[in-house]
Amino acid sequence: MVDGQNKCELCEKLENFSTNIQKQEFFVINDDSNGLPVSKNAYLSTVTEDEVKKGEVQGRIYAKNRLDTGHMQETHIWVGDYSMTNDYNSYAKRKWTNDEKGNSIGIKRLGALMIDVDDLYAGFLSGFKIQGEGKYTTMSRYATLSRRLQSFFKLYLNNFAEDKELSIIYSEGDDVFAIGAWDDILDFVQDVYGYFKKWTDGKMTFSAGVALVESKTPINVIARETKVLLDKAKLSGKDRITLFSEDNVFTFSEYIQDIVFDKLSVIREFFENEQDHGKAFAYKLLNLIRNRSEKDRISFARIAYYLARLEEASQNKDGFGKFKQLMIDWFNDNDEIKRAEMALMLYIYEIREDGYDE
Repeated sequence: MVDGQNKCELCEKLENFSTNIQKQEFFVINDDSNGLPVSKNAYLSTVTEDEVKKGEVQGRIYAKNRLDTGHMQETHIWVGDYSMTNDYNSYAKRKWTNDEKGNSIGIKRLGALMIDVDDLYAGFLSGFKIQGEGKYTTMSRYATLSRRLQSFFKLYLNNFAEDKELSIIYSEGDDVFAIGAWDDILDFVQDVYGYFKKWTDGKMTFSAGVALVESKTPINVIARETKVLLDKAKLSGKDRITLFSEDNVFTFSEYIQDIVFDKLSVIREFFENEQDHGKAFAYKLLNLIRNRSEKDRISFARIAYYLARLEEASQNKDGFGKFKQLMIDWFNDNDEIKRAEMALMLYIYEIREDGYDE
């Protein structure tokens, strides 16, 4: 045990090295026992680029996310390890989003994301067989496909995350787990989806789960809750995303095109120009949507009456009238109103002002 601490020497070395492995780019395995033990008489340590170039390092040298050669290097290691900070709680504090009074805005929760490629093994087993009566089914092609997927999820993923308030916890050959500010997590998965579609020429898809959790939730619990949402997306079909609860499963096309680019944009524009009705109106709308019932048609009359009454008192009757008609049209369609509900939820999460317990 380490003196004065309730942990063993190996635990302390793992804790210290976890920061080094994220920030450093060159590593060496040799017999220096000050490093992290990886096998019998072999220890892993960090070294600087200058030390490598000057020949001051003895052992097997590895470079992370770099294409350097020479200087006694063994190989290149690709790692999806982007992190804005190691203090995950700071993602929920939202110090970077402020209103005109300097108060941080947006719901103070962590977002957690899991991604998994759809039917990856089926793609490996049959992806080339339908071309040329199987003449392209070769080990070299399988190896190339595997290497390309690895490079996407381990190397290029860091570029998609750049400047976003998030941390990539792990990224393997076909799956990803990341934690961060909930809105940056949503932007991140949207960016990754778009690039992955181009990368595979639309031949492969992935599914995703996004959880919204309290900042002090243990990471193993966050991972378990997010995995449940990912599994729900995959069980619902390919190319899907589950947002915040198992009831909110959408295709990526629905989420990106219909929710983000269409309905959320309409809702934002309306409330930015609406001076008479603000947050209370948004919450009331959400409540009316959630109480919608196909069996009890009075909920349809209720929202129509409520919107008509507010329209009479609005100073922006033209804008309010257009929004009212859109909302009623959405309300009359099961799929449309579900997507409208998610868009309204996202807008409320954007403008919500929460207290935060330090």
